[in-house]
Amino acid sequence: MRVSIERSGGFAGIAVRREVDGASLDELEAATLERLVHDAVSVPQPLPRPMPDAFQYDVNIDGHARTLIETDLPPEWERLIEWVMRRAE
Repeated sequence: MRVSIERSGGFAGIAVRREVDGASLDELEAATLERLVHDAVSVPQPLPRPMPDAFQYDVNIDGHARTLIETDLPPEWERLIEWVMRRAE
């Protein structure tokens, strides 16, 4: 499983891209990634509502793209995004 996230927007408008490939993770981290993805995609995706100076997250999970705005992030998506952003630093 490959997850890539591009964060754009915000006050400075600087884009940041991170990617994690489950094949390159150890067994525990790969299982964590799979659980986080499963939890996130199991909740209804809110419609993106652009907000001034808010971050926009373009999430791609194995070729399936989703766009989320930070002010509307369900907790499950927030956990996935934070984990990928930290893990891929």
